[in-house]
Amino acid sequence: MLVGFRALKQPGQWRWWLALGGLAGLALTAKYSAVLLPLEIIFISWLAWRTTRPGPVGFQQELKRLIGAGAALVVGCSWWFGFMVWHFNTVAAKGWVVGILEPLIVRGAADSTAVSIAAFLFGEKDLSAEAPLAPLQRNYAELTEALLDSFWAGPVNGHYFGSSWLAPLFTLAAVGLGLTGLYFVWRRAEATAKTWLALLLFHVLLITPLLAVRLFLSFDPREVAQGRHLLMPGASALAILLVCGWDYWPQNKSVFYRRAAAVERDRSACLGGCGLPPTDSGLGWTG
Repeated sequence: MLVGFRALKQPGQWRWWLALGGLAGLALTAKYSAVLLPLEIIFISWLAWRTTRPGPVGFQQELKRLIGAGAALVVGCSWWFGFMVWHFNTVAAKGWVVGILEPLIVRGAADSTAVSIAAFLFGEKDLSAEAPLAPLQRNYAELTEALLDSFWAGPVNGHYFGSSWLAPLFTLAAVGLGLTGLYFVWRRAEATAKTWLALLLFHVLLITPLLAVRLFLSFDPREVAQGRHLLMPGASALAILLVCGWDYWPQNKSVFYRRAAAVERDRSACLGGCGLPPTDSGLGWTG
């Protein structure tokens, strides 16, 4: 994300675009959830095009940078995928398509969601691993509670909070105040600040489609309802957004008090001009 901000600030510097692609490729070798990072690179390029040189010339430049970032992404991940395909392919037994893709998707059958997707694409008979049974029953209230508990706290003796209502209430208070404040911050922000906020929001929301897919396709939904799935990819951006939203409220409070003081002074001056004694309105200011 930091490199993305650098690319937005200095879109003419090729090093940032190559770094974006290379880091996205390395991230993809570590976690398949990074498969959506190319969309973020495209979004960054679009933001850079809008804020610098919108038009055909600027579009051509951004397209070249995207191609460079894509090439760097391929270099960053090809070494690992090449190793996997070379050593673990089953082309001789299952053909080129299944033989190449199965070791990349299934990866030893450690992830039930990956196995389910592979079984759906290739058919269960073509899988080396045994496809999981029908998904377990979903209790979305319990899954939501587990997600919120593990997002805000770590387990102590197997428990996160003393009450099942604490995590939802804390989420409503913290996120509600943050999002409401962020809405007012967005309305008052300049174009440059809106660009930064848009990138932060996109970064946080990028992982949600994959989480939704896993929630409905995984054998055990408890694999998905864990706060780390949101914290690890989006913690830094989420923290910045919440702080920006929270920071609005003390500033807004001081503005309210200054305006109230000005109204009180005007009221007292008006009463004095009419020959009436000033009175205390209860706000703490008198003429």
